[in-house]
Amino acid sequence: MLVFALGGCAAAVGGGSGGGQTGSPSDITGRWQLVSGTDAKGPITPGSAVVTFTVNGASSGGRGPCNSFGATTRGATTGTIAIVVGIHTEIACVDPDLMTTETRYFAALDKVTTATLADGTLTLSGNGDTLVFSEATK
Repeated sequence: MLVFALGGCAAAVGGGSGGGQTGSPSDITGRWQLVSGTDAKGPITPGSAVVTFTVNGASSGGRGPCNSFGATTRGATTGTIAIVVGIHTEIACVDPDLMTTETRYFAALDKVTTATLADGTLTLSGNGDTLVFSEATK
């Protein structure tokens, strides 16, 4: 059984079809896989989990270590960005460390304010948090 929780909502801007970068060299539309991150508690590492973020306008979202999520994103290019994690499944992780990673990942996504793109690496940062992604291959 899937349980959904509703989070904050924001207007979505952007577009594209996902599945890799589209448009201009500063367009971050596509599917990204978390490589590493940091927040006030230290490193955020996905371990063996495939943690993703897909930028696709109103259909933004992805997967944490245990749960899928939906998000609204203002901005689909480099520069200023705002992400609000909204609906997500609530399946408890078997590994408590993965549950902690997921909580910190979702919180970091909500805090980022800037997107940069260099050599196929997307970096989302702001408010002391940083998330680094590579283009997803899975």
